[in-house]
Amino acid sequence: MKPAALFLLLALCTVPTCAAFTSVRPHPTLACLNTVDPPPGRMRDGSTVALPPLPKWVPSVIDSVPVLIVKDLHCNGQKVVGCFTYATRTIEIEDSMSSFNRWLVLRHEVVHSALFDAGLRFKDAASEDAVADAIAAQQLVEMSRGWPR
Repeated sequence: MKPAALFLLLALCTVPTCAAFTSVRPHPTLACLNTVDPPPGRMRDGSTVALPPLPKWVPSVIDSVPVLIVKDLHCNGQKVVGCFTYATRTIEIEDSMSSFNRWLVLRHEVVHSALFDAGLRFKDAASEDAVADAIAAQQLVEMSRGWPR
């Protein structure tokens, strides 16, 4: 068994009702969430890549997951910027963020969806959020730089 798979198996546990991206709890990768878009990704040739609008749904191995843009988003009684609700298989994204940050949060919530679909459960929300943060940040860097071409 590969070390990464072994680590994920050791981290298995129970599932909360909702994987939420809070604006209260600090996330190292997402500490810069705000309403201003950074400049688009720059290519080596000097060109730029702009991010498209968010999709209305994202594919998954089980079924499509609807993506909703919500004003004043709350999950489990907390103010959040994104939430994947397991019971309804729905991703909700806070409306007040910039396009770049919406994409970052969407990618984060898609990772929660994929982990859930794969049957992976973490002992604590912080571990799952750290995995989702790392994968979401990498995916957005690739996307904003036009990769793959």
